[in-house]
Amino acid sequence: MKSVEPYADVVRAQQDMIASLTWLFGAIGLLLAAVGLYGITAYTFERIEIALWLEVIDQLRQAVWGSGDRPLRRLQSVQRVPAAQQLVATPNRQAFH
Repeated sequence: MKSVEPYADVVRAQQDMIASLTWLFGAIGLLLAAVGLYGITAYTFERIEIALWLEVIDQLRQAVWGSGDRPLRRLQSVQRVPAAQQLVATPNRQAFH
């Protein structure tokens, strides 16, 4: 009568290999997802930072070259537009019109 042990060892080795490959591909997937989220987050914050700087440049331009008001009062009276609304409303906004 033949023993089942050699077949059980082969099946166990296959299962171990499948488990190892599953772990490896899972780790690679998590790494790729983390890199992708980092890239999206960095891109979004860069766009918001650019929009905020454009807002500052616009306020300074209006304060210096705006109407005859005194520059400091004009700078304080300029309405602020949230950066997210600027990104949605005008994605290709330039610093000077």
